[in-house]
Amino acid sequence: MARTSVRVWFGVAGALALAGIADTAYLLVLAGASEAGAQCAVGGCAGVLNSPYAYTLGVSNAVWGLLAYAVVFALTALGLAGPAALRRGVPALVMVVAYVGVAAHAYFVYVQAAILREFCPFCLTSAGLMLVLAAVATIIGSWTYGVPPPDA
Repeated sequence: MARTSVRVWFGVAGALALAGIADTAYLLVLAGASEAGAQCAVGGCAGVLNSPYAYTLGVSNAVWGLLAYAVVFALTALGLAGPAALRRGVPALVMVVAYVGVAAHAYFVYVQAAILREFCPFCLTSAGLMLVLAAVATIIGSWTYGVPPPDA
């Protein structure tokens, strides 16, 4: 029964990763548009996506986010259906990616609030998704490596 609970949480993590993929893909479309503000139905997108803070190491932050969510999605698929020998390390990898993502998003939310004084709602959506994903990854990791699920 405990494995079923962990499998459900892997499914939740995979769904969150898919939502993150959709959000960051849309951010890539907005960032590529010549007039990001005209493409975004709510304010703040243009100021954030056209700022120098929208790039890390010369690559759009949306690309980094898309990559992170794609890695998490692949890992959740591996955690659900991969060989048993590989499944054991998957929760730790998901936690690492999610925690790094939360740290990056915390910095970028700070930049939006304190420096740019503009908010991109799709960027904030990605931050929220990553935060929830980190919480789910923590549940998966704790049930896999230590604390048993309630129905165990």
